[in-house]
Amino acid sequence: MYWLCIYLPALPLEVFEPSKQAVAIIENQQVLLCNDVAAKQGIEPGLTASTSLALSSTIVLINREPEKEQQLIKHLAEQIYQFSSQVVAYKNHNQEQSVLLEIGSSLRLFNGADSLLKKLHTMLYKNPLSETGFQHFFGLAQTIKAAELLARCSKGYSLAQEKTHHGAENKKKHTHPFVQHNHWHDVMQAPVQKLDCQEKIIRQCLDMGFNKIGEILALPTSTLTKRFNLNFINYLDKLQGKTQDPQIWFTPKEYFHREIFSIDGLRSHADLQQPIKKLLTMLCDYLLQRQLKCTDITWIFTRFSKNKNTLEINLSQPQSSYENLLELSKIHLDQLPMDSPVENIFLSSKNFIKKNSRHTDLFSSHEKCGEFSLLADKIKSKLGDMSLWQLKTKESHLPEKSNSMEYFGKQYLNKIKNNEMNIVNDNDYRPAWLLQTPVPLKEKNKCLLFNNNKLHLIKGPERIQCDWWSNRDSRDYFIAGLANKSDYLKKTSSINENPNEQTIINSYENVGCWESFYWIYYDRIKKTWYLQGEFS
Repeated sequence: MYWLCIYLPALPLEVFEPSKQAVAIIENQQVLLCNDVAAKQGIEPGLTASTSLALSSTIVLINREPEKEQQLIKHLAEQIYQFSSQVVAYKNHNQEQSVLLEIGSSLRLFNGADSLLKKLHTMLYKNPLSETGFQHFFGLAQTIKAAELLARCSKGYSLAQEKTHHGAENKKKHTHPFVQHNHWHDVMQAPVQKLDCQEKIIRQCLDMGFNKIGEILALPTSTLTKRFNLNFINYLDKLQGKTQDPQIWFTPKEYFHREIFSIDGLRSHADLQQPIKKLLTMLCDYLLQRQLKCTDITWIFTRFSKNKNTLEINLSQPQSSYENLLELSKIHLDQLPMDSPVENIFLSSKNFIKKNSRHTDLFSSHEKCGEFSLLADKIKSKLGDMSLWQLKTKESHLPEKSNSMEYFGKQYLNKIKNNEMNIVNDNDYRPAWLLQTPVPLKEKNKCLLFNNNKLHLIKGPERIQCDWWSNRDSRDYFIAGLANKSDYLKKTSSINENPNEQTIINSYENVGCWESFYWIYYDRIKKTWYLQGEFS
């Protein structure tokens, strides 16, 4: 097995967004890391916090945040997971962070170590998780402990080395130091100070005259056990591969969450635009890699006072489009008060569905469904979730009881997508407008009158019978027309003695003859005619 270690020495500082101010990360009241602005003012690792403030009155001191570092390492491990299925988020004795991956089984897939390392470097150098990229060093060996040690010794491929190849030299084929010499030889020549053990063990080795790790490993095991504790002996055995070194393998999470920390603070909606775009890019990359779509996203904005504002965006239809998610986020962003600076922006999404891989025809209606869902989401974003309603069908044969209003939800678009909206026969005609309560029609000389105008039966009857177990209903429905000019009608219709007989007027095909069409019915129990609705 060949283990590649990616050592991230500046991770405690890279957790935060870059700042134009002088910034230093402190741990135990001592400077651990500082940015370039602080370095120019004389700040360097090892100085106390009070000394740093004396050298620079404008310096920003931030306590190290291991939890944020661990979270960022996990996000980075998710990206590295595409290169190997065996990935470990590693922390050594000095709390320094690394990511290790087994590349022996991936070398052939990525055309050798050179190609694989270039891809990894490009991913770390131009990474959405860090605006300036991650400072990193590579270490390659046959054991986890040896690879981690070599990475900290800077034996191999570093960020500085790659920058020299981005120019004209990049056109030349070069060989990595990993291929040039024996990795175990590098371990033997490494200084004792690089051992991953307690400080007192290192001092003990130096007091005994050992300067290189190879000098310690040359001693017999019996001699080592007399002078050092069991933990150090076990570490040396794992370093050489003599004993197993079990690790907890990284497993990608089934949900997405990313966050961005700002040292200077985000004070306006314009300042929020870039971090929001960055987080949405990460989300869309996450969805693309897994062939997923999200059904909702949640934004959390944390102030320096630790007060939080939450914006939840529930999507009418699963989305994976960066443009659509950005547009909806901007609409919701207008509702965010900016009375104090924002320190942290958090984006999460937990509900996903698999992308539909089926092929659709050229005239598929799925695109129209997507456009409608985006329009619905925009309306809800502007006016609120309770501003959009939809018609819902009920299991009732009576027209006035078969529809109701309900809050617009995902189930409506699922019905459109699955073509489930037509619950009646295609041969049955239904009006666009129904009355809440049917209106009785007048009868005069065996003719039906509506607003003192004669109605002509055009099509029918269609019988609907239901509720025989409670309040029995039996109706015969007709389509009736209100004539524009009676001269156009070749035939007129009156109420038959038996309205169950089929009645059709030939001039129905001449639509210009009719002013409007109505849906009426004859109640066979009450022996009365009613108006149910009007056709558009």
